[in-house]
Order: sequence, then structure tokens, then C-alpha cells
Amino acid sequence: MASVSVVIPVYNGERYIRQTLESVFAQTYQDYDIFCVDDDSKDASLDILNGYGNTIQVIHQANPGQAGARNAGAN
Repeated sequence: MASVSVVIPVYNGERYIRQTLESVFAQTYQDYDIFCVDDDSKDASLDILNGYGNTIQVIHQANPGQAGARNAGAN
């Protein structure tokens, strides 16, 4: 089966980002890559994302909004 890319835009999401990632990790299908695009969060989101090490790929960018974050994750 083909690999799936999961793109998660994040902006000040420290309250929910752990739950979001744990939900992806809990799926039975395991052939995926996770790209979290931090949209210049002002809270601890980036620190939380970096704490996951190489299990996810983190992209940090200035705040172009959700569409820009999804596009960055798709590239």
C-alpha cells in the first residue's frame, strides 16, 4: 500500500496538539508520515512538537494562515 502523508497545521495549539498526534499514532494503518506545520505559534506548540523527535517532521514558518500551512506541508 502507498504511504500516507498527514499534514497538521498548528497555530497556538498547545492545548490539543498532543491529543491530535496521539490520535494519529493510535490508527491501525501505520504507513504514514506526519508533517506538523507550525504557523509561528506564540504558545508552547513548537516546544511540544519538537519533543516528539523524529516521529514527526516539524516545519516552522511565518504566519501565512491555514492554507499556507497545508501547502507547506504538501511540498
